[in-house]
Amino acid sequence: MSIALISFLGRQRRLEGGYRPASYRFHDGEVVETRYFARALRRKLNPDRVVLLGTSGSMWDVLVEDCEADLLDEETRLALIDAVDRDAVDQPLLDEVARAVAASWGCEARLGLIPFGLDETEQVAILNAMAGAAEGMARVHLDVTHGFRSLPMLALMAAFYLEVVRGLEIAGIHYGMFEARGGHGEAPVVRLDGLLRFGRWIGALRQFDKDGDYSVFAALLENAGVEEATQLAEAAFFERTGNVRDAARRISTVHRSLEGIDAARFPAAAMFAPALRERLAWFREPSLAAREWALAEEYLERCDYFRALLLALEAALTAELERRDLDAADFEARRRVHDELRETNGHYRRLNSLRNQVAHGSRERSRDLERVLRDEATLSSTLRGLMKELRRG
Repeated sequence: MSIALISFLGRQRRLEGGYRPASYRFHDGEVVETRYFARALRRKLNPDRVVLLGTSGSMWDVLVEDCEADLLDEETRLALIDAVDRDAVDQPLLDEVARAVAASWGCEARLGLIPFGLDETEQVAILNAMAGAAEGMARVHLDVTHGFRSLPMLALMAAFYLEVVRGLEIAGIHYGMFEARGGHGEAPVVRLDGLLRFGRWIGALRQFDKDGDYSVFAALLENAGVEEATQLAEAAFFERTGNVRDAARRISTVHRSLEGIDAARFPAAAMFAPALRERLAWFREPSLAAREWALAEEYLERCDYFRALLLALEAALTAELERRDLDAADFEARRRVHDELRETNGHYRRLNSLRNQVAHGSRERSRDLERVLRDEATLSSTLRGLMKELRRG
């Protein structure tokens, strides 16, 4: 599987000392001393491609410090140093340096210029440069140690873009924390992958709030050690095929597991679990009719009027069967009571007509239905009122 490492170079004048040597401690205990963290990270990850991005005044000359003399001639070295000092590094010069870096590092090397990111246009240009750098790769590691302080935020946005739009796997976000050197002068290497997990959870919650599909949480929970996570996908299937009873059973199983997520091992999942439990709380309703009413109201809040109408009609029918102590799963009983309610209950009859109109388009025409369906606000308020009256009994 092809791997790319994308890193950045910052801007610091030689008069200020340039990048200072640092000893970076990785999680496995290995300590590597270098001026430029990406060099140490490349040794750890062994990527197929290294992409280094910076401005025309970034410290590109730090890359050739350990390049053998035969890899880069002295004239090019001096030209690079001069261009860095003048803030005048151009792409042809970087292409020459890239060949030396590739030979020295033992992998494909791409060096590219990016703007400062002073406005949205320049920020998009940086994101596009990162996306282009990952072209043809399957997995991407990001190094945000050097460069401008705004780059970590842009790198995080790029990570989401590469995952969602390009379908790439973001294998890690790395940061050599020079400022956190301990007593031995060693800078810890920090993994910022948790930010990606937070973002994935936020995205999943937003998607669920929009369409009510529980399956968006399945992979997130499975990665957090919740063995029952796949039952959320099953719950979504059952709910969307009208089987609220089995959907509630699946959710009940997962709901108990959410309380046992290990916060020390899976902090993102533990953090978002209460929000997910809140969104699944409808299964606790005391009866099938109450659960159907709860779902109908949730679909109405999402402006999913078709599902709201279907569930509301089923909830009203189930509630009447429960009041008569009849089996809500008995098809013949449901058909008989449905026909009866259409004749005796005006609210039920109106809801049924509205449901038929939305389901079939033009099966029944009336001035009332035309008025209700003339705009979203009227439909929403009418449906809300019918549901309130029918639930009241």
